[in-house]
Amino acid sequence: MNYNFKERTNRYTISDIDECSNDPCDEPSNCVNTPGSFECICYGQLMEPFCGAVKKTVIVCEGGKLELRCPDGKISIHEAVFGRTEGGNVCPHRQIKSTNCQSASSLTEVRSKCDGQKSCSITVSNGVFGGDPCPGTYKYLEVTFTCVVQ
Repeated sequence: MNYNFKERTNRYTISDIDECSNDPCDEPSNCVNTPGSFECICYGQLMEPFCGAVKKTVIVCEGGKLELRCPDGKISIHEAVFGRTEGGNVCPHRQIKSTNCQSASSLTEVRSKCDGQKSCSITVSNGVFGGDPCPGTYKYLEVTFTCVVQ
């Protein structure tokens, strides 16, 4: 459950965090905020392949291997970033010189290997993504995808 607690003159008030502000549902489903959570609700055509699919995000540190699987469907890649956009909380390392770098080919590379597949595997390295987008910085690959059931 996600709530914000705010102190107001020695009393606490509870306010709900709107999880729908981060758009966790794929179109054509609509996000409906509920107290402490959210739901992906389908309106209109229930046969739409994305209807109700929840986006999943996977982060793999440099040198690791991205492995995506959709046993009951096919992978649909929404976003992919190889580089570093966060500080030391994501893939902590002593070599972080930049938190504003990414490979321009991230999305294209991940889509070419994973879109429409039941599973895929990608080694997270500079060579796969066309070179080092930020020398001297330990990087990671962040991928957002859904499993499309057909």
